[in-house]
Amino acid sequence: KLKKSAVLREKFQNLQIICDLPDKELVKHTEIRWTSSYDMMDRWMQNEKAIKLLLASDATLPKFHDDDWNIISALKEILSPIYHATIALQNRHTTISTVIPLFRVIVHKLEKDQENYV
Repeated sequence: KLKKSAVLREKFQNLQIICDLPDKELVKHTEIRWTSSYDMMDRWMQNEKAIKLLLASDATLPKFHDDDWNIISALKEILSPIYHATIALQNRHTTISTVIPLFRVIVHKLEKDQENYV
């Protein structure tokens, strides 16, 4: 709704100022690039205080519970090594020799996360 409503967008920007957050728009997931999902969750977590205040101030907006924020945080943490590896591999100067070490780091991190979240 923020993209379509100038009133909500202005209210959100004011809440960012009140919460001493940078004036950055929320990112929307796009089907074309999966990294947009990570970017979206990252921006939501950065703006958690402002988003909570905005949602609490408008009854027409969906409500988020602590469990929802915990899920977003956990997903962001799980996707983080894959996201950063993807960004690193997109660099035009990245060589094939970096793929296997990155893969091993990702697998290790996911195995560790599996222990934490199961």
